[in-house]
Amino acid sequence: MKINLHKLQFLIVIFFICSNQLYSQSPGNVSSNLHLWLKADADVTGVTPVTGWDDQSGNGYDATATIGPDLLTDRLNFNPTLNFVRSSSEFLQITNGILGSSLFTDAWVYVISKTDNSSVENTIFNENLSGTNEGFNILLTWSNANTYYDFGHRYSPPTGRISGSWSGSNGNYNLWTFGTSTSTSTPNGTRKAISKDGAIILSNDNNDNATGNNNNFYIGGNYTGTNNYYFDGEIAELIIYTGVPTVLEQEKIHSYLSIKYGITKNSIDNAG
Repeated sequence: MKINLHKLQFLIVIFFICSNQLYSQSPGNVSSNLHLWLKADADVTGVTPVTGWDDQSGNGYDATATIGPDLLTDRLNFNPTLNFVRSSSEFLQITNGILGSSLFTDAWVYVISKTDNSSVENTIFNENLSGTNEGFNILLTWSNANTYYDFGHRYSPPTGRISGSWSGSNGNYNLWTFGTSTSTSTPNGTRKAISKDGAIILSNDNNDNATGNNNNFYIGGNYTGTNNYYFDGEIAELIIYTGVPTVLEQEKIHSYLSIKYGITKNSIDNAG
């Protein structure tokens, strides 16, 4: 049998690139400003229910639960997910939060998730900030079928908010990107943007920053910090950076997630 050496070399290169992305020490080997990294295939304690989910960023922001989600194995491209059931009020929390009492101007969030019921109020995560009506949160989705990303003032005035139709469907897994900065020097050229599977669906130039208040960081519920608005769906991975990625860095992170979870990514994306 004749072996095509050029084809063999190409396949070897692709193998090492994919292996490097999947098993790197940071998402897509992008470590600068990595603040929180939770993935369902690493350091999850418990199965039914999950009682702990350890941070892979090295910052020690480990999440715990009293009434936690269930760990589902071989769920998405042979990877596990955490399944949150709204009617059971399931959530995890990082005590004292991830922002401390510091001021932040940038936050880039990547989420692999599936929403099961878009007609109710679903909280991916929330941490209340120091000011009135201020928070750091993702709602995916709200009962009006919109998604919300808040970093600073949620309302009165909504200078820290970007929101609009989520353009998704119940029961589908997606790669979500939520970006916010006080600068327009971002991959998309706007201060705020949301993309789904690598394609921008929302953007604006609202301008705000966020100052922590040592409040708990909740995953899967407690929008506004009270026992409410629980998530109905699954989360496979949650990544938060407190800096603006370059276009290349974002491509690396998107490639890592899309390859790992078998999600078809749209063409090269300059999304927030």
